[in-house]
Amino acid sequence: MDAWDSDFREPTADEVSARRILSLAIAARNTEGEFVSVPVSPCGSCRQVILEQEMRFNQPIRIILVGQNGIFIFNSIKDLLPFAFSEESLGS
Repeated sequence: MDAWDSDFREPTADEVSARRILSLAIAARNTEGEFVSVPVSPCGSCRQVILEQEMRFNQPIRIILVGQNGIFIFNSIKDLLPFAFSEESLGS
């Protein structure tokens, strides 16, 4: 039995971080509780964290941005973060 099936304790941070994220949906509501018209994208700090997660597991994370006027789907955070800083930026 793994920690996710246990009734006795919460999973540790390491156990949670070992789970791979495949997709991430982002939506926002206005003060009336309705979805905003234009999809909201993640801030720069969030984009960097998502990129580091992609690099850690060597797997892209699909990003879904939702708004009343449409839904945008990106196959990787790299599509929203061109020229991102990564290990490769340091050279060899």
